[in-house]
Amino acid sequence: MVGSDSGARIYWITAALQLALTLMMLLVASAGVSRPLLTGVLLAAMLIQVALIAGNSMHLRQAHAGIVWTFIVGLLVTGVLLYVIIVPDALRIHGMVAR
Repeated sequence: MVGSDSGARIYWITAALQLALTLMMLLVASAGVSRPLLTGVLLAAMLIQVALIAGNSMHLRQAHAGIVWTFIVGLLVTGVLLYVIIVPDALRIHGMVAR
């Protein structure tokens, strides 16, 4: 039972940290900061949230380093592919609407 209490504690801490990061992201977004600063802060907070989820919820903290690096590289490659696929279409639609 001690192990399950410890596990639940880790999940609650992870949830609290994610909530705090989300609130910080909302505050920064509503503060009217410059776009580069906003982008940097939001990306950093999202990467921290991904690390929290992967490390605690997906149990990658105890996994072999090769599995962790496979997950990280796969996640980054997927993100880049989605960006490359979605941004040109978004720009095209924005151009159509802006006319």
